[in-house]
Amino acid sequence: MGEGVEVVFDKKLAQNYEAWYNTPKGKFVDTLEKEIIAKLCQIKPGQKVLEIGCGTGHFSAYFEELGGESLVQCRMRLK
Repeated sequence: MGEGVEVVFDKKLAQNYEAWYNTPKGKFVDTLEKEIIAKLCQIKPGQKVLEIGCGTGHFSAYFEELGGESLVQCRMRLK
């Protein structure tokens, strides 16, 4: 990384964030967010997708479900 740039990733916080999506409220919000993203982005199969600030990679995985080719580095952080 460049000078003065620090990368911080809190694995426990990320796991809690992902777990929230399994709660009733999280599932509801996830569905709404994905519907909006699908309409706005209109990702086509094979299209390259870069999600800036991907965090846990939750939405990067969704972009792949839509057929986009996404960077998978963020998903590896949770393993």
